[in-house]
Amino acid sequence: NTEFTRSNRATLNLMQDATQAKGRLEEANRKLQQQQALLAQAEELGRVGGWEYDVETQQQTWTKTVYDIHELDGTGRPTVDQGINYYTPASRPIIKRAVQRAIEQGEPFDLELEIITAKGNLRSVHATGKADLARRKVSGFFQDITERKRVEEELRRHRENLEVIVAERTAELQEVNRELEAFSYSVSHDLRAPLRSVDGFAKMLQEDYAERLDDEGRRLLQVIRDSSHDMGQLISDLLAFSRLSRKELKMGRIGMHELVEEVRRQVKQAEAGRAIRWDLGELPPAFAD
Repeated sequence: NTEFTRSNRATLNLMQDATQAKGRLEEANRKLQQQQALLAQAEELGRVGGWEYDVETQQQTWTKTVYDIHELDGTGRPTVDQGINYYTPASRPIIKRAVQRAIEQGEPFDLELEIITAKGNLRSVHATGKADLARRKVSGFFQDITERKRVEEELRRHRENLEVIVAERTAELQEVNRELEAFSYSVSHDLRAPLRSVDGFAKMLQEDYAERLDDEGRRLLQVIRDSSHDMGQLISDLLAFSRLSRKELKMGRIGMHELVEEVRRQVKQAEAGRAIRWDLGELPPAFAD
């Protein structure tokens, strides 16, 4: 009886161990299925699949997404030559050379090429590969980047069009600036002649007829001459201003109090008949052109 009881206990322990092992195996299988489902979903969303090439058998193993990218139904296992033949004539020697180097030298590759699918559609692909020389296999991933390439090409065209527009607008602006400079030069030249006449005749009046004028008359003549000089300076400033687009700013210390005093003097001359009270405090200097 003791021996029988001991045997039953051992059997029960074995059954419990087997049940627990089965449970662990089922849980591992469930997790593996979840991971495989997530991987398949990621492949589908990212349009990226995996591949492996057996150097000895010349056979390739593709995941479902790689078949989908090539627009194949997933039956059969393509050889390496069949897989390479899907590449465009321009891409074919590049991928051949990359695979050969991976096999012979273990050199990995990362390429962006083009294929023509089984249904005759042109697609851009990202192909990577890495060799396992001990196992005599090369594996990697294969991604459809056609949409990304389309967006990049569209952005490139927009960028080129924008550069053309900017160049055209810059040329137009330069032409306008040249016309403005020519106009300013012409206007300033035409204005200087009458100003010189005004100042010259006012000077002649001061020199030849000063004794016939009273103090107010002499003051008014001086105002005419000062205004002529101010106008000449404004014309020179207008010319300098028209050339600013072709010159760098020359920054320096500007006495703001002196600048305001100059403006006050000009306003006082222009408004000689008005009683204006000026209250000017100390102004700090500025740093400007």
